[in-house]
Amino acid sequence: MIERINVDELMFQGVNPFYGESTGGRPYEYFETFPSVHIPEQFGNEDEYLSFVVCEAAKRKYAESQNGTIGKRIEEELLLLKQKHLAGYILFIWDIISYGKETLDSPLFGPGNGNECCSVVNYLLGITAIDPIEYNLPFEKFVNWKTNHVPTIDIHIDSDSHEKFKSLVIQRYGKRIARQIWPKQTTRNNTEIPEHISIHRLIIADMDVDFYIPVEERQNEKTNTIERYVVEHDRDLIGKGVVEQRIVLDKDLSLLKCLLCSPFGMMDKDSIPLDDEDTYRAIWNGEVDGVSYMSNSRFKDAAKKCCPNSISELAILIALSMPMRQKVLEEYVRRHAEKKAVNYFIPEMSSVLDETHGLLLYMEQLMLLTQIVSGMDGADIESMRKALMKRRREESMNTYEPLFVDGGRGNGYPEHLLKDLYQSFWKYAAHTFSKCHYICLATTAYKIIYLSRRMSKSAIISW
Repeated sequence: MIERINVDELMFQGVNPFYGESTGGRPYEYFETFPSVHIPEQFGNEDEYLSFVVCEAAKRKYAESQNGTIGKRIEEELLLLKQKHLAGYILFIWDIISYGKETLDSPLFGPGNGNECCSVVNYLLGITAIDPIEYNLPFEKFVNWKTNHVPTIDIHIDSDSHEKFKSLVIQRYGKRIARQIWPKQTTRNNTEIPEHISIHRLIIADMDVDFYIPVEERQNEKTNTIERYVVEHDRDLIGKGVVEQRIVLDKDLSLLKCLLCSPFGMMDKDSIPLDDEDTYRAIWNGEVDGVSYMSNSRFKDAAKKCCPNSISELAILIALSMPMRQKVLEEYVRRHAEKKAVNYFIPEMSSVLDETHGLLLYMEQLMLLTQIVSGMDGADIESMRKALMKRRREESMNTYEPLFVDGGRGNGYPEHLLKDLYQSFWKYAAHTFSKCHYICLATTAYKIIYLSRRMSKSAIISW
């Protein structure tokens, strides 16, 4: 059974307990104060409280037979979060989402959006709805011992609840503590942000924001009230008493909420089965008009040929049907149809690449392959991934190729194969994309289709 973890007993004393690397007695990089969350009296600090809440949730979510593996993963994550002084930040995100669910009328929060989905702690707290164990997502992509910034956790919410949720956060932490940054709406000219979302930001501090950042009064056109806004601020303040929190209005969640709340589909979104044959058959038949990321002809054609029957397979097709990926999509569809065995550099690579028919598509695959072959620690792997993706050739070849090759030789692999494999990483890494992000997109899209199959056309049109 998973028991409450005493993180204090596991703290570093000049040695990294995960990788056995000496720090020469120097403290690791860490973040400082975050907005304070109420801690029950029986807990001495934020780390103890986070450990308790997470371990209690693990007992409810995971079967006993899994507790050995899951317990080790939780222990490692909690230890790293304490090392980085991030327990307060995680508790803050958990607090405002939980308070929103308890206080607002049926708000719909998203399953996650990015690297936050790589954390079991976030999953157990309900910050995300994506199980990183099931989808093989490495925690180091979210936080590792080299991390020198506060990780981003965007909160996606439906349009009806968006403004109310922002007001609720300001109310909970006090109008003198929470200040909106002047909203930056998305536009059709912004190619980096999908048209179906709109991003707003809050500045939340552990005391009056005025102590840290200048503010000015402006009129809120929606509420017709005068509010105080932070116009710009010093990024170095983030994690030192100040959090910049993004609240994302997501129209896909609004559609999903409409379907959930209709008399034809009243149910908890988390109770929707993810293996419904009728839903996948509708996807194969192209009955996906109006569903984000699935309505394009590239996805419809690929889905008809590949007949996906899992969230993982849907995520692959959504990712590959994005613009500029047509050639890779065609190769994936061809391999899926032929179902030929792939001749890997190293046989152990099959455990990571079989799901994409031997194609290196995801950043997470690159990280897992590196760990399997070379045994490099997660922080170095994440740094290597960034260097490869950003095409920093000198850093990639002079720093990380020797680490990769030396580690692989230590595991018994020939040097020439290791160098060839690393060169393939250099060639393809810049074209990989985030698996956790597309798993989130696929999950929401699937649930929309599942529910739309169970309600009348007139109800859908009325939305």
